[in-house]
Amino acid sequence: MLATIMISVADIESLVRGGESESIEFKRTTGERREAARTVCAMLNHHGGRVVFGVEPGGRIIGQMVSDRTVEELAQELGEIEPPVFPGIERLDFASGLQLLVVTVSAGGSQPYSYRGHAYRRVGNTNRQLSREEYNRILLERLHGDPRWENHPAADWSVADLDHAEIIEAGGCVMVRFSPTRYVPPQRVAQNVTARQQRVLAVLSESGAGLALREVHERLGHGITRRQVRKDLEALRILGLTQSSGHGRGSRWRLS
Repeated sequence: MLATIMISVADIESLVRGGESESIEFKRTTGERREAARTVCAMLNHHGGRVVFGVEPGGRIIGQMVSDRTVEELAQELGEIEPPVFPGIERLDFASGLQLLVVTVSAGGSQPYSYRGHAYRRVGNTNRQLSREEYNRILLERLHGDPRWENHPAADWSVADLDHAEIIEAGGCVMVRFSPTRYVPPQRVAQNVTARQQRVLAVLSESGAGLALREVHERLGHGITRRQVRKDLEALRILGLTQSSGHGRGSRWRLS
């Protein structure tokens, strides 16, 4: 999500006069980029907004020295937000050798967003962490509004393609279970999970008996930590795509 930005120092001066709000927050320097990323996450889960670096808490505009490395470090911190977003970052000349940095986001289209494993929402000029119940409610509301693969007709399939041993009659109804020979992400998976999480699902599909966290991590290879794998498995469980059995190190994960 790349925000389109058209803002000037005069606009910033006007915003400063209005003070911080649901959609505006000021930071003295990018040394507060973690706090700023938390605010950006909260704004994504609300109505969007701006974070301005180079403004003191009292509202005095002071600017800061900004290099390409400064912007890179800020972008890296914003990269801790999941699902991935690409906020607009603008550099505004303020005084000799000093600039303002403005981060702009609109309301996120893939709510709920989380930063370093926690989701936040903007309440007034503060950030409030979402409870597990609130997070799940927002997630389910988004999923309900998306096109769902199970509502689409099964093109190119006929009754002859069904495995009669997999047809179970119960209470006058018929349940049909399909057992694909390989994992094929349904449409809702492609829309609602990250590419890394799709890799996790593909790995689980290769083992009907389920896999321990360590085994999933090993099969994914380098470039991903075990902590990230655990977070992905939990996120997929909330989506109803994975399930676990057992406890502690003995727990095993499989597709739902």
